[in-house]
Amino acid sequence: MNANEKLVLALPKGRILEEVMPLVRHAGIEPEPAFDDSKSRQLRFTTNVPELDIIRVRSFDVATFVAFGAAHLGVAGNDVLMEFDYSEIYAPVDLGIGYCRLAVAEPAAMVKSDDPQQWSSIWGCVGASSTWFRPGRR
Repeated sequence: MNANEKLVLALPKGRILEEVMPLVRHAGIEPEPAFDDSKSRQLRFTTNVPELDIIRVRSFDVATFVAFGAAHLGVAGNDVLMEFDYSEIYAPVDLGIGYCRLAVAEPAAMVKSDDPQQWSSIWGCVGASSTWFRPGRR
């Protein structure tokens, strides 16, 4: 990083962005007005801090932008960090945002007679479907 180069903060679009922006603003960082326009296709936004720009990217791209130097720091979920497992990434703090839920579904006809505590003994294991391979394994 050059002395006159701006720091770039990568923030994920969507629900996490809604949760992290109060923290960013509380820290005194205010992005340009276009940042709050969800339809804006702009990638990089200036802030009231002359040495800092913000980029708004897909949540699973935050780690990639940071690992490959397109951003200097970012906010990403632990699931993203586990999935990509970049050695270049250091996660110093948990912001306490972006929690997810796990839901289990079955046909309504099975609800009264099914016992989820017996699943592993009936089938030998319980399977799960996920778009995240590594976190699902853990």
